[in-house]
Amino acid sequence: MIRPLSIPVAGGALPATEAGAGPTVVLLHGAAADGRLWAEHQALLSDRWRAVAPTMRYFGTEPWPADGQPRFGVDTHARDLVSVLEVLDEA
Repeated sequence: MIRPLSIPVAGGALPATEAGAGPTVVLLHGAAADGRLWAEHQALLSDRWRAVAPTMRYFGTEPWPADGQPRFGVDTHARDLVSVLEVLDEA
C-alpha cells in the first residue's frame, strides 16, 4: 500500500509517497516527471524494501514559492536531497 509522506526541507516540505518496510530505497525522478512516476515500482519493491519517492521542489503539483526562494537549480535540489536523506536516516 502506498502512503503519503511529507519530508521537511529548508523553507517547506516535499511531498512524497512510501510503500513497504525494511531498508529504505529512495526513488528520484528526472526533470520531466515527479514522484508519481514511481508508483508501480514502489508496489513491486514494497515486499522487501521501504520505497520512498519524493517529488523534488519545483516539480509536481505543489505551488511554487511566490518569492522564488530558494532559486530553482542544482544547488537547491542537492540541498533538498541531502535533507531527504537525513530525514529518512539514510545519510
